[in-house]
Amino acid sequence: MARALVIGGGLSGLGAALLLARLGHGVTLVEKSPRLGTLVRGFHRGGLRFETGFHYAGGLGEGGALRRYLERLGLVRQGLEIRPLPDPGGECLRFPESGADFALPRDFGEFRRLFPENEAVDNFFRRGRAIFQRSPYLNPAVADFDPLAMYGQGPTLAEALERLPLSGRLKSVLGFRCLLYGARPSEASLAQFALVNEPYLHGVHRVEGGGEGLLRAFE
Repeated sequence: MARALVIGGGLSGLGAALLLARLGHGVTLVEKSPRLGTLVRGFHRGGLRFETGFHYAGGLGEGGALRRYLERLGLVRQGLEIRPLPDPGGECLRFPESGADFALPRDFGEFRRLFPENEAVDNFFRRGRAIFQRSPYLNPAVADFDPLAMYGQGPTLAEALERLPLSGRLKSVLGFRCLLYGARPSEASLAQFALVNEPYLHGVHRVEGGGEGLLRAFE
């Protein structure tokens, strides 16, 4: 049996420690703060509260990529509650020039009901799904994948949307979720976007208790 030292009790450190322990290794986890997962619990700085907890994500439905990892870690068996987002989904896109709000569809089926028989929308989703299915990060069985090629080549999200014969508003709706990882469409590659957007289209769920609930299951 090997012994392992994991430095840092954030989500990555906790996940690494659990996987090593489940493989039979002796593990010591070291964290300088008095509590594990400090950032996921939220923090105060300059008198302001920053709520950074894990609240909802894609791929958490049955068979979803993130759900499989949480099950492999044993967190679901430890009482982690994962539930579908209530109606409406809670994501709203506001167009400032008109003040109009648009409730973002939660999954592919809702997109299809809103934009029936739109070949351009279908092709955009089909392209993203093909990228997602080849990613070893979300589908570990994939063997012939070069991660550097994914991030270094291909069009940006803005370039891919620009080629679609769609209105500007619909393009904004299709590319909205790049903001979840802090990038504008002109800065995000289509490949990066697909890895985030595809899981949302197939199982966006919430975690009961947010970051605190996730950490309780880890602990």
